[in-house]
Amino acid sequence: MRAHFLRFGHSARASLPYEKPIVILNQVRTAYEPSLVRNSIDPATVSVALGLWPVGRNVTPETYSLEPSPRFASRLANASAGGEPYVWIYGERKNIWRDRRAKAYLDTIRRVKESCSTRSP
Repeated sequence: MRAHFLRFGHSARASLPYEKPIVILNQVRTAYEPSLVRNSIDPATVSVALGLWPVGRNVTPETYSLEPSPRFASRLANASAGGEPYVWIYGERKNIWRDRRAKAYLDTIRRVKESCSTRSP
């Protein structure tokens, strides 16, 4: 069976630990483009959602660490610079958004979102 969706999103988990996730975006685009073209799919209709993992390793429901807010801000801005409609922020087992330390992350997300909406096309 063959189907073509109006929009298709590919989540690039490989970008989770990278300082500059946009490098992964370019690698994914390059890797998938020949197959898309071969199957008569316009590569412009495929989104790549770069992933960020702000939660430290060795996560349990009780213990985890958040990466420093400036590092998260830098990585989020870098991931957003690719022009894709989504950036995937991944957390495992723990709802980091209810943590008081995550307020800085939410402020960062709002700033980056605002800067994306004011960019000229």
